Amino acid sequence: MLTILQRMKKNKIMKIYPKSFTITIIIIWAIFILINTIWSRVSANYGIEFMVMYHSIHPHPFLITKGDLTLVQHIYGVLFDVFYAIVDAFIIGLSFSVIYNFLIDKIELK
Repeated sequence: MLTILQRMKKNKIMKIYPKSFTITIIIIWAIFILINTIWSRVSANYGIEFMVMYHSIHPHPFLITKGDLTLVQHIYGVLFDVFYAIVDAFIIGLSFSVIYNFLIDKIELK
């Protein structure tokens, strides 16, 4: 019966492809923020607390809490939110995959 360390030496740990992982995270997070932003701008009560928290991190002139926005300003607000989501997901996805691969290399060397 093989021990866990012998199995780990026998089987290599999979690495993450940074480009693919980052693109996947960007798509998932951007779609989530897009749906949340549109739904909370159309609805009166849905997701207001989440969007207020999100806007506290990513401020822009077309915040959801402003009640006197026109339709064009709401569209610009959605675009700002999705842009910030893409930038956040890019930074987090790329950072995570690079750090993960670095740590896997260190584990495999031992």
